[in-house]
Parts: sequence; structure tokens; C-alpha cells
Amino acid sequence: MVKILILAVGSLLMSRFSLVAQSDTTVAAREIQPVKAYCPAYLGVEVTYPTPIIQVTASIYPSWMLNHNVQNNYVAGHFTLYFHKRYSFRGEIQGYVDAQGEQKYISKHVQVQTGFGRHFQVKRWDPYVYATMGLSSIRLQSHSRNVMQPSVGLIAGTSFHVSRYFYFFAECLYQHMQNPSRDANLDQLFISGGLGFQLSKRE
Repeated sequence: MVKILILAVGSLLMSRFSLVAQSDTTVAAREIQPVKAYCPAYLGVEVTYPTPIIQVTASIYPSWMLNHNVQNNYVAGHFTLYFHKRYSFRGEIQGYVDAQGEQKYISKHVQVQTGFGRHFQVKRWDPYVYATMGLSSIRLQSHSRNVMQPSVGLIAGTSFHVSRYFYFFAECLYQHMQNPSRDANLDQLFISGGLGFQLSKRE
């Protein structure tokens, strides 16, 4: 009788231990499940990043004249149209505001530029280079009328895609243009950066 009682108590304890172990396993599985759901690498899903279709922005462009000891301020806006994730077309308009110091060389300057660029996107970062051509209407302090002058340029920069609709950018622009007075060229180095707006897709 005692042996039977001992066996019954042992069986009850083993059954209880098995139920507790199963309950702990179920709780652990429930805690792990959300982690699996939000882990693309675990599920074998490839993480995608925004690929822009069109971008627009406006910013202030400080510039340094390379052949004259003068610094200028410009206001500019540009748009970028992507016809491939690695290639795009860019259009830009710039307007001269004023010199940064007392010494001035330019009186008025408005220019339009267009060009094609190559992108080297890595996840959300998008370094790029552009070759541009443009046309300027410029008046120097020493002249009394505007003169039309062609220009060529090279742009190097990078952007960071915050979301499908916003991005940050920073870039440097070198521009070559002949001087209407036929002395030193009107080459300038521009820098800019800021926030831009975009429409993009995920690939």
C-alpha cells in the first residue's frame, strides 16, 4: 500500500513538472515570435532603400572666385530627374545676391545650368558627380551692360535618403567661365547643402 502511494505521488509530481516545462516553452516562443516578425534577415527578406524618381531643392550657395580675391553669395534651386538608378538629368538656376565683403567684382549675375550625372548609391547614401553646361547673363562692376557668357562645370556631392520623401545633401561645384573683359577668368567654387524633397520608389 505504501509503495502504491509513493508511485502515485511520484507520477503526479512528474506530470506537474512536465506541464510547467511546456508552459515555459510556450511563453518563451511567444516572446521570441515578434522578434522573428521584425527581423528581415531571419525571414530571408532583402532590405530595400529608396530609389529617387525626382528631387527638388533650394539653398544658399557661397562661392569663392579663384582668380580674384572676392567671395560671393548666390541663391539657387535645382531639380534632378532620374531615368535610371545610377544616371540622372539635372537642371539648375542661380542668382547672384551680393559679395560677402566690401570688395565686389560682379554687379548682376543670373545663370541656368543643365547636366548629366552618375550615382554610386550604397544603401541610403548616394554619392554623385555631374558634368554641366550653362548660360549666364552677367554684369561686372566695371561694365554698364549685361553680357551673355557660356559656362561649364563639375559637381561632386552626396545625399542621404531619410525617407521616400526627404533627403539631405552636401555638394561642391566648380564653374569655369570666361571674363567679358578678357583678363582673368571668372572661375568660381561653390559649396552648398541642405534639405531636399523627393518622390521615390523601393526596389
